[in-house]
Amino acid sequence: MRMRSFYKCPNALPTDDRLSYTARAVGCTLFAFSNALGFCKKSYAELAKLANCSPSSAKEAVMQLAEYGYISYATQKRYVEAIKGVGYGKNAYSVNLNLLRDGYTLVSRDSFRYQLKSAAFIIYLAILIAAGNGKRAFPSISKLQKMSGAARSTVCAALRLLKRLTSLLVQLCVRRNRTFAANSYHIVGQTPAAASRPLMVNEVSAASTCPSARSHFSIKCFIEQGIKHIFSCVSVVRLLLNKAKT
Repeated sequence: MRMRSFYKCPNALPTDDRLSYTARAVGCTLFAFSNALGFCKKSYAELAKLANCSPSSAKEAVMQLAEYGYISYATQKRYVEAIKGVGYGKNAYSVNLNLLRDGYTLVSRDSFRYQLKSAAFIIYLAILIAAGNGKRAFPSISKLQKMSGAARSTVCAALRLLKRLTSLLVQLCVRRNRTFAANSYHIVGQTPAAASRPLMVNEVSAASTCPSARSHFSIKCFIEQGIKHIFSCVSVVRLLLNKAKT
């Protein structure tokens, strides 16, 4: 059966600061890969790979999610030939679909390809929630801090990473008195899920110079250059008007 391109992520999950960043990321993973009835089977190793954490962290995250009522699960064990003993198999999970009634956001499954750290992933979801399933959002750094429970430095580091991965186009908003307002975030369409392997952070700069990968970055670069051109034209017009006044 073909997986849907988007999944419903309850707004309460990424913004619940009682949970660790890893627990929230693992929770989103379970919502992403559960069926229409909210059931899925994943091993701790599979959850760790999707949420970009260790299997032990994934296990602890599952316990947190169950404690706060986001999921319920049944542990399954099996004989593992490598260790000549009993080990964990694929656990059976059931996500709490009632949380979707209080509001949810559509999130692309392609976001798992970027293998973001848990904090950056949660910041990305916070921007999607602020966009309201649209393509543009205007949350301030302080609002993103409040939504995610992260420090300001963590939010800024996550935004820099998301810009490098072309998940976001961040436009600085400047008032007439030259003070900064809340940034404008354009949510850029992500690459197809048919890619052979995840795109790593250290590959972005190298891939941008590769001819075969230029088409992936062309739209984003075109938009950025257009915005820069507009701002440069506005600056020239303002300079000429000031000269005319004097």
